[in-house]
Amino acid sequence: MKLSDRVIEELRSNSDVAVTALTRRERQSAIQRWRTTFAEDLFRDTGRWVLHGIEWHAFTYPRHLSLAHVLGRRATAAFEERVGRDDQFLVLPGESRADFGFHVEGHLSSSGIRDLQSDVIVCGEGFGWTMVYTHEPSCGPFFVEAPARRFDDDEGIESPTASAPE
Repeated sequence: MKLSDRVIEELRSNSDVAVTALTRRERQSAIQRWRTTFAEDLFRDTGRWVLHGIEWHAFTYPRHLSLAHVLGRRATAAFEERVGRDDQFLVLPGESRADFGFHVEGHLSSSGIRDLQSDVIVCGEGFGWTMVYTHEPSCGPFFVEAPARRFDDDEGIESPTASAPE
């Protein structure tokens, strides 16, 4: 089963959420906004947004320490606390070759996503924080608060219903 199918199945198994697939354009826009929010140090130093095809390698890059992040159980606790306050999320691929993206509305649980043991990014719709699950049991998950900065209105992700389906 493809990762996108496994992710959507896991999200939909939680009866407290509504899931809408992002169009390719929306997904690309969301991923780039995630990168400019959370991988800026990596890009500034290397000229690349992604290392080895994996988005979360931005968190293992030495200069990334400028972002406050927590790992493992502390990351899961921080995520659970945050999702208790928020109710709109984006779920994006953690690998550059994966092709899914979802807008999720409702209460999201971390346990099912973690159990996928795949590279999956969850972030608040406003990109103020992110939780990144990895395929490597000894690395992550990562919970990261966004650095203080503002996005121009035209940098924001479009609403999942705003553009025509592809």
